[in-house]
Amino acid sequence: MSAAFLPTPLAHAIRLTLSLGIVATSMPALAQDDSPESLDALVVSATALKVEAPLVETPRPASVVEEEELRERNVQSLDETFQYRAGVLSGHYGDDNDTDWLKIRGFDQATYQDGLRIYREGFYQWLPETYGLERVELLKGPASILYGEAPPGGVINAISKRPTKEAQGEVLVQAGTDKHRQLGVDTSGPVAGSDNVRYRLVGLYRDGEGDLDFTENERYYLAPSLAWDITDQTSLTLLASFQKDDAVPTNPFKLAYGTVQGTPFGKVDPSTNYSEPGYDTNERTQSSLGYALSHQINDVWRFEQDFRYSELDLLLRSSYIFFQTGPREGQRYLTYRDGKI
Repeated sequence: MSAAFLPTPLAHAIRLTLSLGIVATSMPALAQDDSPESLDALVVSATALKVEAPLVETPRPASVVEEEELRERNVQSLDETFQYRAGVLSGHYGDDNDTDWLKIRGFDQATYQDGLRIYREGFYQWLPETYGLERVELLKGPASILYGEAPPGGVINAISKRPTKEAQGEVLVQAGTDKHRQLGVDTSGPVAGSDNVRYRLVGLYRDGEGDLDFTENERYYLAPSLAWDITDQTSLTLLASFQKDDAVPTNPFKLAYGTVQGTPFGKVDPSTNYSEPGYDTNERTQSSLGYALSHQINDVWRFEQDFRYSELDLLLRSSYIFFQTGPREGQRYLTYRDGKI
């Protein structure tokens, strides 16, 4: 179940954003007014109780990262989302462009998108594009009573952008260090001539180099959606997405010798790539199609049904150094995955 969230309408305004670097800012305050009324109105989660409820009324430790914070911190991946949340360890293997690394209270977690479980096994991981999200919700601790089988760390639920009742539009342009380039388009509003059908189209192109020499990542993302108010009590939202990554994996593993430890031969440059970039590759294609159906039976009961079919095709060859075998040599290993889920 997901809670509705309607961003402030931009009334067909086009916003051009230029970022001259990877911007990192402190987490914004949840509200200028600390009154309970303002907090209730601003932070609402449907993950903790599976019904919409303000966080201050939730008897479970939970938090929400809103779209505004995702923008201000320029979040590029799901594991970057919770870097400013207590009890969450993210990115603990360094910069990595082929998976998300997260631990909640020291344990693994279950990942959902729009209330439906995402299959994430090893490197066969569905990677949600953060530009296509309106918020990400986090429920800490065991949640098997609500969600069935799940690791004890908690539940992460990424909420996709939905069609809005008011027309809005955005063009996002970024340029930054490491040849970072990003172009995003987000447009939404009522379908022409209709007051009960709405659309949204989110598209993104991102390209840039990694922290290590000869690593890179190029991504194409497209997510159309359509909402139809069939009656005053019944609504249907169709959601689709397509994402393609073409990358050279970034493996930040390094030997202590030559980095934190000095050697007679000097130090190793932090951007040195110990892998085999001419052989390594990360080719990922993921697509999905689904719907969210809701019918208000009466003032108390509501029927909801969510469905999604997703497909992921992955070819991953990733070499990395692991052990030192001599004064200036090390032993490398290989992660190889070629398959579809």
